[in-house]
Amino acid sequence: MPYTSLIASTVRAANGTLTRTVWTLAPLGSNPSAILIFLDAEFYIERSMAPAVRRLRDNGLIPDVVTLFVSHVSQASRNQDFTCCPDYARFIAEDLVAWIQQQYPNVTDIVLAGLSLSGLAAAYIASRYPNVFRSVICQSGSFWWERGRFANELPAAARPGQEYWLCVGSLEADVDVSHEYLFQEWSQIAGCISASAALRAKGYGVSYREYDGGHDFACWREDLALALPWAWRRA
Repeated sequence: MPYTSLIASTVRAANGTLTRTVWTLAPLGSNPSAILIFLDAEFYIERSMAPAVRRLRDNGLIPDVVTLFVSHVSQASRNQDFTCCPDYARFIAEDLVAWIQQQYPNVTDIVLAGLSLSGLAAAYIASRYPNVFRSVICQSGSFWWERGRFANELPAAARPGQEYWLCVGSLEADVDVSHEYLFQEWSQIAGCISASAALRAKGYGVSYREYDGGHDFACWREDLALALPWAWRRA
């Protein structure tokens, strides 16, 4: 599904600190029941992961969702926005959600998703705004960041029912890896296990999945076919 099948918009933070392009896959009907927000839009769109959403929706495996893909702009922006950044969290949970609800005022059921570094961001944002997001999908989330800082600073669950899907590949075992200004001391697996344990200990619902593969878009495409129906199984 190329960009031409999506509607591009510009969303600005109320305080003027952030501006991001957002691509929207409109719902089939006039009364959508849910919102699905993907961080790292360029990856989810350009690596052909977005069509999975359309197929699941068209086949009735997920609700008639409004699907949004938020631009990451650049690697420098990813490094800043996705590493547990309060300003970016506020932009997604307050400014972007308010912009969506202006167009679809009756929709309050929101799922947030990200991969790798944006998987870390998705978990951080949802844990700081528990009344906004019902479920979170973190595909090979970079919970290794700063030796598990996400897990160490995770607040207790503020309400029952918020759930987290964490997946990681069995081959994601590399340590001491340089990622252009970010240094990974832990393996992706170790970080995801640490985050999963911390989420459970703090009262969140967790589904942890280890798949046969690596840090790979093909694996994440297959994972979406499981993760998205899981996110709305209680709908």
